[in-house]
Amino acid sequence: MEQRTQIGYLVGGGLKENFRVRLTVSPQEMQEGAFVVIQSGHWNYYGIVTDINLGATDPRFADEQTEVRFPAHIAKALHGQTLYANLEVLPNLMLEVGPELGTPEYKDWQGKIDAGLKDAPRILPVKNIPPHHAVVSLANEGDIAEIFGDPNKESNFVIGHTREQNHPVCIDLDKFVQRSSGVFGATGTGKSFLTRLVLAGLMKHNQAAVLVLDMHNEYGFDDVASDTKKAVKGLKTLFKGGVRCVGLEQEAPSEAIKLTLIWKSQREIFPQVILKRFHVS
Repeated sequence: MEQRTQIGYLVGGGLKENFRVRLTVSPQEMQEGAFVVIQSGHWNYYGIVTDINLGATDPRFADEQTEVRFPAHIAKALHGQTLYANLEVLPNLMLEVGPELGTPEYKDWQGKIDAGLKDAPRILPVKNIPPHHAVVSLANEGDIAEIFGDPNKESNFVIGHTREQNHPVCIDLDKFVQRSSGVFGATGTGKSFLTRLVLAGLMKHNQAAVLVLDMHNEYGFDDVASDTKKAVKGLKTLFKGGVRCVGLEQEAPSEAIKLTLIWKSQREIFPQVILKRFHVS
């Protein structure tokens, strides 16, 4: 398994607030939204970076430019002792991983699980906290797969990748269609793009009949991304005969349609029933 990249250690925080992590790498190597793992004893804690901030043991060291006043080697030593950067980490999940692999304690721990004397480890909401100075690392590919699923599993669909190390992030389509879901976010954060990806995954894997009320013409036809200006294929282009689009304004051209109905026709949605309900001929 890929080795984790250590980035710091835990210095504070709690269940009602974010964990505070003292960085041992440059803050420029980190990004908001990064997935991290806090390792402590038999447990791994999984969280997301929500903020990066600078600090100093004394405000005077932050205010004064010691690199101007002192030789480079002295300034560097002072920086290392007096100036620092912290991460704010939102703890989300925890997983019991047991004693160190290959030790007698691990063999005994695994034996109890195999014998049914102990429940098999599973991902849980965070219910306790690691101690001070617990090691904090960037999540590796195995950690991401543990949380979001193995991208090689047939029912898992890749919807994106982590920022720092480009690990695939999946959703389990079998489970996704069993419950109600929502995509929320501020304007410009990618809600429509993510929704298009999920719809494409459902159609590609033929997991469900899909009906979309598309008020802004974002899903059926090709478009251009507002941020990158790159062409984005619509579901009609991707799935051709498997998708049908109907505009409720009969005289309007396709690019001016105000309301579009989209469905994957191989399943249980019947177009004639929908069209009749919306009085479309």
